[in-house]
Amino acid sequence: MFIFCKKRTFWKIALGLLLILGVITFLSHVHYRNYKVQPVKTELIDNKFDWNDLNADVDFMLKTFEAVHPNLYTHIPRDSVFAIKNLLLSRINRKLTRTEFFPVVAQIAATFRDGHTVAVAPKEEMARYSRQGGQWFPFSVFTITENGLQVKHVLQENIPIKTGDWILAVNGNPVDSLFRLFSSLVSAETRHLKTYRLRSFFQSYLWLHGINPPYTLQWRRNGSNAIQITTVKGVTEKEIQQFYEQKRTVPSSNDYSFRWLDGNIGYLDFRRMRRPEAFETFLKETFAAIQQKSAAGLIIDLRNNGGGTSSLGNKLLTYITEKPYRLMARWEWKMSKQIKNGLKTRFLPTWLCWIPVQYLFADGRRIWGTPNGKFLNKDVPLTYPAENPLRYSGPVCVLIGPRTFSSAQKLANAIKDYQLAVLIGEETGGVPNAFGEIYMFRLPNTKLLVGVSTKRFIRANGDTGWTRGILPDIEIQQNIEDIRKGVDTVLEFARGWCIKQTQNS
Repeated sequence: MFIFCKKRTFWKIALGLLLILGVITFLSHVHYRNYKVQPVKTELIDNKFDWNDLNADVDFMLKTFEAVHPNLYTHIPRDSVFAIKNLLLSRINRKLTRTEFFPVVAQIAATFRDGHTVAVAPKEEMARYSRQGGQWFPFSVFTITENGLQVKHVLQENIPIKTGDWILAVNGNPVDSLFRLFSSLVSAETRHLKTYRLRSFFQSYLWLHGINPPYTLQWRRNGSNAIQITTVKGVTEKEIQQFYEQKRTVPSSNDYSFRWLDGNIGYLDFRRMRRPEAFETFLKETFAAIQQKSAAGLIIDLRNNGGGTSSLGNKLLTYITEKPYRLMARWEWKMSKQIKNGLKTRFLPTWLCWIPVQYLFADGRRIWGTPNGKFLNKDVPLTYPAENPLRYSGPVCVLIGPRTFSSAQKLANAIKDYQLAVLIGEETGGVPNAFGEIYMFRLPNTKLLVGVSTKRFIRANGDTGWTRGILPDIEIQQNIEDIRKGVDTVLEFARGWCIKQTQNS
């Protein structure tokens, strides 16, 4: 009888522990799922949200920004932000869909003038529109100002408008008014970056504001003042992809690629900083080929690189320099419950996040040991590249431009400050004294995706007063006439530069 009672007590305790563990696991999932970016449910796409829901979303966004951002009101006073918020919300007099509400969220996020503190356009609705055969503006933009939009590529055949021509109005909307409206939605540290992003997102912003095909355009021929009116249809996503596939030697889906240019010049197109192990393999194979062929020069293209994992920049530099360098002088990371909980969901399933595994690691102990609202700071030492038998010692130039951002900008910063190669092109879109290390989250009701910076970075040479992007050593811009001919002005200049260095050596 005594043994039976002991067994029954054991099973009661075991079942009780299992029940407690189940409750903890369930509560862990409920709590931590709010810190993990989840896909948007299909039914939300067509939902309309009332003013209270929209106001709650904006309040949640701003509270999260304030909790997470290192110095949110660097460029604008808090009172001004809330005045803008109240004005925008006061104009809402009906229920809105996610796409209708997005411009409100984007404009508030853009007031902070931080390229990493952003509202992301509702990709789910845009993807559905494309799947259903929706049509987009049939031009890419070379430049856009208050004076008009200059066409870069014509994505549709049999249109009288050509590369270099100026579009002045779209469906009765003057481009100067569209420029001001769309600019207010773009998050950026500088006008340089804002203009680039506006060019890139122009098609999407037209659609988001209900400006759809057919498009009646007021335009003028480049070099002429005579205004013409033409109506054109739109192009599908498939037609856009087909156009660019014909234009590109390397598909844009490649993160990094290599090919040979005339004159025995190597061309490394570095578009995205991700997949470190694959990049290491790519570098070994690429620089083995460069060594075997005794390349006359090497061009590294960062013009289309929006950033990613900074360690890829370090890996690349070990193949072109033996000089010491650093990507930044210092970083300052603001701790918050959002950052800590978000980090846990990155490495663990939500139902296991209650387990305090972070204390098993030195970095975890430092992060969780820093109180919320305080900073975890680090002065970054110089990196001394290890010996590398595949290191290239010939002429190297690096192409930069407005799209060179975030970790790609840091790579350009190291190259500039420590003279590791020659920079050619235009000023980078990213600035070295800036905020970054983005934390992504969804708004509670509309589930729009929003990002906010968590770190502050200091330029590699320690110059905290610098406010521009990284400047090229040789400034070269794409020529509209070369676009018409299918020539990459900057790349051709760089190829000539490499050949000239070889001839002069």
